[in-house]
Amino acid sequence: MTRTLLDDYKEGAYHIVYDGETAYLSKDWKLGRVYFKDNTVRDLVINYNAYNQRLERLENGQKLTVENPLTHFILSDTSTASGGFLFWNGFRPYERQDERTFYQVLHDSGNFKLLKHAYYNGREERKFNEATTNFKFNLYENYYIAYSTGQLQRIKKSKKQLLALFPKYGEQVTAFISNEKLKFKEWSDVSKVLSYVETLF
Repeated sequence: MTRTLLDDYKEGAYHIVYDGETAYLSKDWKLGRVYFKDNTVRDLVINYNAYNQRLERLENGQKLTVENPLTHFILSDTSTASGGFLFWNGFRPYERQDERTFYQVLHDSGNFKLLKHAYYNGREERKFNEATTNFKFNLYENYYIAYSTGQLQRIKKSKKQLLALFPKYGEQVTAFISNEKLKFKEWSDVSKVLSYVETLF
C-alpha cells in the first residue's frame, strides 16, 4: 500500500523544499519513479516544472520533458515510504486545470483524496538604473478534495466548509472534531476528518 503524505498526521513530515529561484518544485534533481499509461515503470532523475506544468528528466546534463503519457510519479525518491512525494493526474477539469494537471496527493482514504496544486507564475523584474533583467517565480498553492468520480472541490482549512461538504454526517463530524480538539491550523486536521468520514459510509 502506498503511503501518502499525511498518513502519520505530522504536518510537513515530507514537505517539499521549494526552489523559488527556478521553475522547478524541488531544489534538487533526484531519482524518482515514473508510472506510464502503458503500465511500464521507470526510475529516472526527475523534477517537476511548476511554471510549464510538466515533468522533466535529467539525462547527460540536459533537462528533457518526459514525453510518454503517464499517470503518476514519485518525486525526490522512488517510494513515498522513504520520503518521496506522490503526484497524480486524471482528475476532472477545474478552472484552468485539465485532466493532464498533476496534483500532489496529501491523503488518500479511498473515497476521498486531499490534493495540493502548486504552481509558479513568473514575471520579469529590473531594478532602477540596472541593465540586468531577472525573472522571478512566485509560488501559488491551492488545495482540493477529489471524490472517487474524479470531481474536484476546492477546500480551505475550515471546520465550517468540511461540515458543509458532509451535511448528512454533521453531528458525528462535529463530535469528532471536538473530541480530537482539531483547530484546523494544519492540513493534517483536514486529513483526519476525511479518514473519519470514510468510516461512516
